[in-house]
Amino acid sequence: MQLSNELKEVLTQDFNNFLLWGLPPDERTEEEKYIDDCKFAYVFEKEGDTIHMEMVFVNNKDMKAYEKEGYETCRLDKPVDYFKFDRWCRPMDM
Repeated sequence: MQLSNELKEVLTQDFNNFLLWGLPPDERTEEEKYIDDCKFAYVFEKEGDTIHMEMVFVNNKDMKAYEKEGYETCRLDKPVDYFKFDRWCRPMDM
């Protein structure tokens, strides 16, 4: 009886930690860890003779930019070739 109560406490604690903090860092894949370092930023892109500013995901470790789908999905399979980094996005930019 006592073992089941201890097991219940451990499982409840593990479940609560998962809900609050997600997977522990050692259980995440390399891609998930890489995406965690991607933040919204404004970069300047050049298409022909025109230059425009666009909001994209930029990895803050290696400064590589990637396209976005909405405000949640970072498309690692679609890198963005930019020529100048402008700034990181602020909450009011969203």
